[in-house]
Amino acid sequence: MCTQTTYDPGKVKLTPKQRRFIEEYCVARRRAGAASGAMFNATQAAIAAGYSPRSAREMAAQNMSKPAIREAIDARLGELSQASMMQANEILDHLSAMARVPILDEAGRLLDVGQARVVVSVLELLAKYHKLLTEKREISGTDGKPIQFALPRMEDSPDPCLPEEGAP
Repeated sequence: MCTQTTYDPGKVKLTPKQRRFIEEYCVARRRAGAASGAMFNATQAAIAAGYSPRSAREMAAQNMSKPAIREAIDARLGELSQASMMQANEILDHLSAMARVPILDEAGRLLDVGQARVVVSVLELLAKYHKLLTEKREISGTDGKPIQFALPRMEDSPDPCLPEEGAP
């Protein structure tokens, strides 16, 4: 099980610039996405944190090599990720609202085929969530017969811990 640490700015002795660097780095990384180059984000974060543009790259590399700063960055990114994650009840609220969209006009005619498909898909997701739809899979042997297993009996198998007969 993974335990996630929470970012506590007062827990580790960091300078105000280092704290600002951590926050700027995390915000820039979330904005740019994890696929972007980390050094670019770190350099930009160093400049935004108040380091000189001439020394920002070097200061960013130094900051990124410090374990306390790396731990604080990892913890803060975890917090930001958790905060932006849609929770289950929020998903259900959105799905429920989408499922309530009328797909028939006053005359009882279908409004839009695409919209109807979306509503049906949403209803299907909600039904699966509430376990109203179950998918059963049956596995059988040849010709639909049950699968046969042949397991050796214990008395037929030699005990690997006992010496063989006739061994010294």
